[in-house]
Amino acid sequence: MNRIKSVMVLFVILRMDYLRLIRPINLLLTALAMYCVRWFIIIPLLKNCVIDEGYLSPYLNEGWFLLLVLSVVCINSAGYIINDFCDVETDKLNKPDKVVITKSVSYSQASVYYYTLNIIGILLGALVAFKIRSFHLASVQVAAAGLLWLYAMQLKKRPVIGNVAIALLSAVAVLMPVFYEPIIFYNAQSDFDSVLQVILLSASVFAVFAFLTQWIREIIKDLQDLEGDKSTDCNTLPIWLSVKATKIVLAVLILITMACVGWFQFHFYSHRHFYKLFTIWNIYVSVLLQLPLLFVLLNLWKAEKPQQYKVLSTTIKVVMLAGMISMVFIQQWFQNYF
Repeated sequence: MNRIKSVMVLFVILRMDYLRLIRPINLLLTALAMYCVRWFIIIPLLKNCVIDEGYLSPYLNEGWFLLLVLSVVCINSAGYIINDFCDVETDKLNKPDKVVITKSVSYSQASVYYYTLNIIGILLGALVAFKIRSFHLASVQVAAAGLLWLYAMQLKKRPVIGNVAIALLSAVAVLMPVFYEPIIFYNAQSDFDSVLQVILLSASVFAVFAFLTQWIREIIKDLQDLEGDKSTDCNTLPIWLSVKATKIVLAVLILITMACVGWFQFHFYSHRHFYKLFTIWNIYVSVLLQLPLLFVLLNLWKAEKPQQYKVLSTTIKVVMLAGMISMVFIQQWFQNYF
C-alpha cells in the first residue's frame, strides 16, 4: 500500500512538472484574449448586421472555435518547452529552483512532449482552416511553431529581434479569431462594410496593445536574467546596450503604451453622452492600466535585483490581463453606439 501511495505521489509531482514546463497561466491568458475578441468584439458587432434570417453570426461555432484556441495553446506550449530545453544551463544560473528539464523531466521526455504538442497544434489549426475553406491559414500554426523554434535556438540570444518575435506572436494570437472568420473578409453585402471594418480595427487595437506590453515584459525579463545570460554568451538588449540604455528604451515603450491608452480615454470622452459607461471604463483603465504602467515606469530606475524585476514583469502581466478584459466595455459601447 505504501509503495502504491509513493508511486501515486510521484505521478502527481511529475505531472505538475510537466505543467510548469508549459506555463499554464500564460496559456490561459492567451486563450482568454482569443475568447474576449470573439465574445466582446466579433459576436456583438455581427449582431448589428441584420439580414432576412435574423443577423450575421460567426462562421465557427463554439466547438470549432475551441479547436482553434487549443491549436494556439498547443503551439505555445511547445514553444515554452523548446525554450526551456535550450535554456537549461542559463536557467540553472538565473532560476535554479525552477529548472524542470534534467531534474524531473529528461531531455528525451521533453522532446516527445514538444513534438507531440506541435503536431497536435498544427493538425488542429489545419482542420479549422479546412473547415472555413481558407487553406492558406493552415500555414499560420506552422509558421508560429517554426518561429518559436528559431527563437529558442537563435533569436533570443540576439538583441531586439528576439523580443519583437515573441511580441509579434502575442499580437497574432489576439487576431486569430478574426483571421478565422471568413465572413469578415469575404462578406459580399456592402451594407455591412462599416461594421466589419470596426471589427478589424477593434481587434487590431488590442493586438497592438498585446504587442507593446509583451515587448515591454520580454525586455524586463532580459534584465531579470542578466547575469545568467552573460555567463552563457547571450547578447540580449541589456548586454548589447547596457542596463541604463535598456531602461531608457523600456521607459519610451511604456510611455508610448500609456499615450496610446490615454488617446483611447480621450476618444471615449468624445462619446461622453454614454456618461455612466464612460465613467466606469475610465476608472477601470486608469486604475488597472495606467497606474500599474506608471508604477513600472517609476520603479524601473530603482530595480537592480532579479526579484525586483520579477515584480515589474508580473505587474505587466496584470496590465495585459486587464487590457484584454476591458473588451467587455467595448462591447457595451457597441450596443449603445450602433
